[in-house]
Formats: sequence, structure tokens, C-alpha cells
Amino acid sequence: EDGDDYFWWYPLVTAAGQEFTATVVWNESSTQEFKVVIGAEVTLEEAPDTTAPEFKGISPAEGNIELAHDENFVLTVTASDDNLYELEVDHNIADLPEFSVYASEADPYGGQEAAFEEAGVTVTYNAAEQEWTIDFGTEVTNAIVGNGGITFYLVIKDASGNQWGSMYDVTEENTFAYTVTQDKSPEEAAFEKVQEGTSITVPESIAGTEGEAITFDYSITYPAEVSAVNDKWHVDGKVESDVAFLKGATLSFAGATYEVTEEGVTSFWTSEAFGASARPKLNQDNSYTVPVTITGLPAGTYNITFSVIAAEGDSDDAFASGVELAKDTMTITVTEQSEVAAAVAIAEASKKYSDIVAAEELVNTLDDSNEEKELLQGRIQALWLELASTAKDNFALELNDPTWDTLITAIHFLDKADASGADTTSLKTYYASIESLDMSGKSESAYDISTGALVHFTGLKRLNLSGTGISEVGGLAGLTELEELNVSNNELTELNIVFIPNPKLKLKVLDASNNKLENVVALAQLAGHTEFNPEGANWNISNNPFTHEDIEGHIQLIKYLFADKGTLIENYTTS
Repeated sequence: EDGDDYFWWYPLVTAAGQEFTATVVWNESSTQEFKVVIGAEVTLEEAPDTTAPEFKGISPAEGNIELAHDENFVLTVTASDDNLYELEVDHNIADLPEFSVYASEADPYGGQEAAFEEAGVTVTYNAAEQEWTIDFGTEVTNAIVGNGGITFYLVIKDASGNQWGSMYDVTEENTFAYTVTQDKSPEEAAFEKVQEGTSITVPESIAGTEGEAITFDYSITYPAEVSAVNDKWHVDGKVESDVAFLKGATLSFAGATYEVTEEGVTSFWTSEAFGASARPKLNQDNSYTVPVTITGLPAGTYNITFSVIAAEGDSDDAFASGVELAKDTMTITVTEQSEVAAAVAIAEASKKYSDIVAAEELVNTLDDSNEEKELLQGRIQALWLELASTAKDNFALELNDPTWDTLITAIHFLDKADASGADTTSLKTYYASIESLDMSGKSESAYDISTGALVHFTGLKRLNLSGTGISEVGGLAGLTELEELNVSNNELTELNIVFIPNPKLKLKVLDASNNKLENVVALAQLAGHTEFNPEGANWNISNNPFTHEDIEGHIQLIKYLFADKGTLIENYTTS
């Protein structure tokens, strides 16, 4: 421009020793020539790289990405540059760090491989393709899926500092957004099905009376997929009430009982009833129905929720944050019990004979139209049956050497149970199965010794009552299987039961010596019965003060009927 007093001249130097000449025409009359010579020994620098790397592509393409259950999110970025150096990666997940990877097959981590390894991320670089492949691994992939996806911001740099994209002024060109979902693993899918398909069933409502047990069925139903759930999942049940249970209340699941040991308890785990093994692996649990019995609820209304909880592990801490699979709530309404029901409840608690008798008397005073009567009678029957069963067990332990106390108690409780209407079939069958009983020499008892205690021993073949002090044998009337009977050394005055009402046709051995027998009429009748076989018979009636007017005739008749087949031992006196 007019007024400038300088100018720039830029000769292009391409080799050592070059010469450059410039001619300057100052005006029409003045021309000047300038000459520049490049030294012969100089070394020329390469021309500076001012070309930015080229972004060639990314995989997968932006959009929705659905991963298989065992597939990691993998990002592939391809670029082009003569001096490619670095790929800088930023994203929108705050909990994950930004990072850079490098154009080096030997070390794409830039010396930070340990940090990548800790995060589970692996990187490879293909120099021929100028391509980075980043496998984000399981943990980071889970974070991406948990975030619903990820948005990447990329910058590609070369060794000269040229770059494609910017972290400070991001554009659509270097922004890549993905929505990422992942299929459930078979085990996770199974657990999801179990969450959706598990159910608990309890009655919607149930009514009871104070002091009585509340009983109902509790059912858990699992879908078929439960067997495919991961081993890490364990299961337990939880019981929660909107009203605190009283201390001493019990909840039993198929006989496994949880007892409330302190006031204020509103919830507990069913494993507290079943024990440590009651938190099984979920995939080993099965659908089931169990009876539940609740006792100790005072009058009131209780809303009780039953839940089934799954947890990763079987510890209390794990179940504190467990997953609820199902729940159901029932309402229990407990009304105050009547005076009669209270008496039955006392008897059930004490198991005392006097309490049961008193309660039974009160129940029997109820009118047949009273709806409570049949239920209370059933509870009384159960009490007598329980006592009769226990007494039978005690007698069985002494069977080889029983006492009258044990025997009389067992039979008395059997008779009480029988009279109450309880089903005593199995008890009667037991006593009827006994073939031999030896009570000889036992003449003491807290109770009156009587053969009435033997009426249920209908299968006896051998019975020894010698020296027991008995004065009657009426209880033996139904013992038609008797083959051997010893009633010696007692106070008997007659033996009519050998023939009346049922002849003892199998009676081969009899010892009735040393009694107070007055006659042997029944023995003569038995000996003369057409179905009685005297072969091998041995009857001892010695040392009895017979008073019957025809005693001698009856004795002779027995001997005649026995002939040489049986033996009659007699040593009688007449009055």
C-alpha cells in the first residue's frame, strides 16, 4: 500500500545450496536485485503436520442396543492419520471415569493397563486398520445397562497435536448416544418368573374362642421355574401381626413350634420355628401346604400377614434386605370363651385327672342344641385318649413285670376315653393282643385290685393271679382264649366264669387251690361240654372248704369225664 517501507518475501526452500534472486523495481529509473543463497551443508526440517485425523467410523451404530445375557458392551472406533496417537473417551455416567487409549498395538493402555484390568475393561488396537476395540467387561456393562444406556464424547488426536472433535465444544459429530438393554440370564429370568408367580394362601378370615387353638392350612405355591433359580438365593417365611402376641403364645407349622418368649413381639421368621435348616436354597424348595396351629391369643381381632422372602445368602443380614416373593393376610377374630370352654382349656393345659373330670361334667350339662357342645366333647375325648395312650405306653414298658397300679391306671383311662366317645380301637387291639400276663404275688396297690381291670385282655392264653388276694373273677368272663389259669392262694368262693357266660373250652391248666371255693358246678359243666377236650387237662382244686351238698358227686363226675386223659387234683373237706 502507499506508504509501506517494507515487504515480505518467502522463497520455497527445498534443498541445500539453492540460490534465490529477487529484482525490485523501485521506479522507472531505479531497479535493485537481491540474492539469497542457502548454505551447502544445511539440513532442512520436515514441513509441519497441520492435518487433523479423520474419523472413519464407530460400531455399534448409535441407537438401541440389546445385549445377550452374557454379552459385554463393546465399542469399536476407526480413524485415519499418518501420525495417529490417541482416542480420548468421555461419557455421561458420573460414576465411571473418562479415559484415553492409544494407537499402539503393544500398549493401547498408555501404561495404565492395571487400572483398566481392575475395572474389567480390555482394549486392543489394530495398526493396519487404525482401529480401537474397547470391551467394557461385565461390571461396566452392568453399569451402562443400569443407567439405561450411555452417551460417548470422542476426540481423536495425532502426534502433532491435531485433533478431530473437542471436549470443550462437543457437537453432534463427536457425540454418540446409545440406549442399552440386556437380556436376563436363564437364572435371572427364572427368578423374575418366581417373583411374578409365587403365591401364599391362607384363609381370608377365621374365628376362634379364647383359650382354644386356631388351626388352618398355609400354602406356598411356586412356578416351575423355581428349580432354575441361582443357588445364591435362599428362602424364609415371615409372620407379622398388627397386634403384639402375648408372651407364651405359640405358632406351629406342621408341628414345628415358635413360642413367643417376651412381650411386644409382632413378627418372627418361620425359620425360628423350624431351626437353622429352615432357610433352604430357593431352587430346592417345593410348593407345599402345612397345617398351622396358633394358641394363646386373647380375645380380639388380629390381622396377620404371611410373607415368603428370598435373599442372597442365609444370614440374618441378607434377609433384612431380602426380596418379597409373595404375601397374604388373614383376619383372626377371637371371642371370649364361655365358663365351660374355660374349664376345658384349663384341663388341656394341666392334663390333670381332676380337671378333666370337672370339665367333662360341665360339658355334659350343656344342652344338645348348644353349638359349642360337640366341639368341647371332642376336646375332652382327645384329652382322655392322650392319657389312655400314655398309660398304655407305661404299661407296655412294664409288661414283663407289671404292677397293679400301672395296669389299673391304663385300663381306667381306656374306659374313660371309651365312655367319652373317643376312638379307642387301636388301644383295645393292643390289650387284646397280649397272650401272657403274670400278676402272681402282687397283692398291693393304691387302687382296689379287681379282675375288672382285665376285661380288655381278651387274647390272654396264660394268666397267673396267684396270691393277689382277689375274691372274685368276674372280669375274666370274656377271656375265652385262656389255656392256663392260676388263681390259687386267694379268697375265691366260686369259679362260675369258667363256664358262664362263655365256656373256657381251651382251659387245660387250672390251679384254684387254697381258696374258699364252695362248689365245682361250673367245672363239671365245662368238663362235660361236648366241645371240651380233656386230653392233657390238669386241674387243681385242692384245699378248698367245699360246702355244696353234691360236691362229691360233681368231683366224681369230673374225674369220670377226664377218665385217663386228664388229671384232677383234689383234697377237699365237706362241712
